[in-house]
Amino acid sequence: MKRELSTEEKMVLTGHFPYLAQALTMACRKTVVWRKTNDGTPVNFLNIFYTAQEMDAKKTPQDTYYYMVSAEGAIGITPSYEYLVKWLFIPMEDGPQKQAALKKLEEDYNQVEAEAAAQEAADQEATQPAQAPQVPRFCTNCGQPFQDDTARFCTNCGKPRW
Repeated sequence: MKRELSTEEKMVLTGHFPYLAQALTMACRKTVVWRKTNDGTPVNFLNIFYTAQEMDAKKTPQDTYYYMVSAEGAIGITPSYEYLVKWLFIPMEDGPQKQAALKKLEEDYNQVEAEAAAQEAADQEATQPAQAPQVPRFCTNCGQPFQDDTARFCTNCGKPRW
């Protein structure tokens, strides 16, 4: 009995993806740096990821175009046929520019990680309940214990509690 392929399996086998983020995920298996085909500008995973967030948010169910990923990791857009692909990003060739692009990606990634860690720390700090101020149990002037936890003055010497 023949099993029906899932939508995800069909996308992987055909290389057609409805969203740029899905295509980027597949293309990253081959490379993490590309060139824009229109001007040759180097772009890395994070650059395309931010573009994908914007583009994918604008896509409607009526849109009939697909993103295509080549066996080499190039990313293009097509109305549905492979021979009509407009390539958007092609993998960078080895060399100094690719090394510089990889270094820039590492720097960008470290910056994103640092910002995420700082945000997480700020979120944790904001969600922690405020600690009540420590109320002294003994008078700092005469050393006598306070009899009442709500007393504002020492009953022995009269010094304010805080």
